Amino acid sequence: MELALSVRGQLLSGGGMDDVGTFSIHGSFDEGTTNFFWTKRYAAHSVYYKGAYDGKFLKGRWLLEGGQGTFCLWPDGAGEKGRMSKAKPEKARISA
Repeated sequence: MELALSVRGQLLSGGGMDDVGTFSIHGSFDEGTTNFFWTKRYAAHSVYYKGAYDGKFLKGRWLLEGGQGTFCLWPDGAGEKGRMSKAKPEKARISA
């Protein structure tokens, strides 16, 4: 997965591509609590994410009709790969 996220104030946005297809991301981030939520929109369906940022990782749960799981993402430049709940390698570019 290729993922780019931006945070401007409390607005979180971005997009990317994975094995399902191209997607956009829109949501919010609370700097005080480090909680976030976003909707990942594909052409045919959406996936809902919520969680918290611990200073290095974005961790939380995802939900879509018929499924749910956990995720953990971190910046590609950290020398590690993020993993979604199915343990597939992921890459993320995160900018604030």
